Amino acid sequence: MIVHKDRDFVVVSKPAPLLVHQHPRFPNEYPLLQRVRDELGHYVWPVHRLDRPTSGCLIMACNREAIASLSQALSEGKKYYWALVRGILTEKGPIEVRTPIKKNKLQYQDAHSTVWSIGSNTKPRCSMVRVQIHTGRNHQVRRHLRDLNHPIIHDGDHGDSRVNRWWRENLGLTRLALHSGQLEFQYQGQQYKFMSPFPHDLRIVLEKLPFWTQIKRHFN
Repeated sequence: MIVHKDRDFVVVSKPAPLLVHQHPRFPNEYPLLQRVRDELGHYVWPVHRLDRPTSGCLIMACNREAIASLSQALSEGKKYYWALVRGILTEKGPIEVRTPIKKNKLQYQDAHSTVWSIGSNTKPRCSMVRVQIHTGRNHQVRRHLRDLNHPIIHDGDHGDSRVNRWWRENLGLTRLALHSGQLEFQYQGQQYKFMSPFPHDLRIVLEKLPFWTQIKRHFN
């Protein structure tokens, strides 16, 4: 689970579906934050967030003093996600998506994502995409891909329930097909790059698709 550890921060590869923090709706769940604290023997603080159903790279600060500078470094760095989506994305990219995202009933926030198509398939109709987020809004990747009319497979909030059911019944996909695979940032004069390979529950589905070789190249 731990990808990297130094004095100021730790990088973990979060499984799905696992909460980062404790939540009253799931009182019996052992959240990621507590797991990392127990493993390291000291407190850690998440620098950014991943949704419960999303897997992949997550940074936690090892001391309170480092939180603000790590957050700034990450906001100026690069965050890449990989997603399996409905339909064939014919445009290879980059595709710039700037649809504002609703924060509450009265407020929208600017949001910017860049999308590239890695590979597509006709039966079943699906595409693998890589997404760089330039802002960190709630459900940003999920909402922006939906806005392109290519919702992420097995997204219960923004996706297609009929398509989700087909993937569950025919290919055994029971989780959101979204993975935070790469983080790049500069911190205290040093450049960092971290990769998180696909977890087993997502990889076994992706390996059945004809463009799996194209996907693997991004993690070599």
